[in-house]
Amino acid sequence: MFKVKRAFKESGKDKFYAVDSTFESEDQGKIKRLLKAGILENTGVQEQEDGEQSSSILNGNVAEIKEAITSEAKREELEELKRQEIKGQNRKGVLEHIETIILEKEEE
Repeated sequence: MFKVKRAFKESGKDKFYAVDSTFESEDQGKIKRLLKAGILENTGVQEQEDGEQSSSILNGNVAEIKEAITSEAKREELEELKRQEIKGQNRKGVLEHIETIILEKEEE
């Protein structure tokens, strides 16, 4: 789930997103472009219909995930992402990246 920082109209659709609303999409390329443009803010997790937390961030490849998960994430979000990655694909590169950010936060 992503928080809208700047209002925008989704291209190809008649959907308008106001500031502080939420944005969700399966299109990782679109999300990446909107994050890079400063239109969206990463909240770290996405809630599914059953209430279980899953991370759309973790759906990408390792390089995309490393770019998407930054030190701006809260420690709780990082711990949740780590838990989900262990439960899911358990990729060494993703886990090391998350753990590095957690350690950096502890040093602050």
